[in-house]
Amino acid sequence: MKVRIIVIGLLLVVSMLAFASVASAQSACSAVDVTPLSGNAGSSVYASGTTLADSTIQVEWDGATGVFPDISTDVSTGEFGVNLTIPADATPGEHTITLLLPSEASCPFTFTVEAVVTPPTAAAPAAAVPAPATLPNTGFFLIVPAAGLVAAGMGGLMFRRHSNH
Repeated sequence: MKVRIIVIGLLLVVSMLAFASVASAQSACSAVDVTPLSGNAGSSVYASGTTLADSTIQVEWDGATGVFPDISTDVSTGEFGVNLTIPADATPGEHTITLLLPSEASCPFTFTVEAVVTPPTAAAPAAAVPAPATLPNTGFFLIVPAAGLVAAGMGGLMFRRHSNH
C-alpha cells in the first residue's frame, strides 16, 4: 500500500511539473508578437515583446536558423523589437516563424506568403490598316483630252491657209 501511495505521489508531482512548464511557455509566448502575419516574399515583419533581460532570442523560418539574425533584448528590461525580412525566394503559402526564447519557450507564428498577382498587360492596339492608296479625284482625267484638243487647235491654226491672199 505504501508503494502505491508513493507511485501516485510521484506521478502527481511529475504531471504538475509538466503542466507548470507548459503554462510557463504559454505565458512567455503571450509576451511576444509578430506582425503582420501575411505579405509578399521580401516584405518586412516586426517581432517584438518582453522576455528575460540581457538575453538572445533565436528566430527560425520553417525550422531553419540563420535566415533571420538573432535578436538581443534590452539589458535592463528584456524588451526587444526588430524588423525581419521574409526571404525573397519564399514560396506562396503558409510558413512558420518561431521565436525561441531563453526560457525554453518556443513561440510559433504562422506567416502566409501571398502570391504576387501581376495585372494583365493591356494588348497593344491593333495597327490601323491603311486604306488602299487611291489618287484623289482632282479632275486629272480631264486634262489629257483637254490637252489633246488644245494641241489640235494650235496645229490647225499653224497650218491654216490664209484665204485673203
